[in-house]
Amino acid sequence: GDVRLVFKGLSLVDGAACAVIGYDSGESTLKMIMPMTAEMDIVTVGGSEYLGDIYIDLATRWVRKVTLDEFVVTETRLPSMGQGAAGPGQKIQAYTVRHLLTRMVSREEFEK
Repeated sequence: GDVRLVFKGLSLVDGAACAVIGYDSGESTLKMIMPMTAEMDIVTVGGSEYLGDIYIDLATRWVRKVTLDEFVVTETRLPSMGQGAAGPGQKIQAYTVRHLLTRMVSREEFEK
């Protein structure tokens, strides 16, 4: 997908005035092929999207805080393992959600 940035406004982070910049990856697709044996592959297909906000300190221009939310949907197809099996193997569906927060810390806070 195409990552899009948008100015969302102003906010305070630990008392510092910050510009809030939102970002969004849009919907992306994925296909991953992993060899299981010399003749068989495990194939995973799916889609993902991530979005969040970047808080930039207006006085120092340092990033004070970043949030990220990610959503990944996949389906993994395992090859059929039986002798003479012509049908498809097992399918495994997964939905993964991540919520991350990164923030600036003071030297004192870091050294604790």
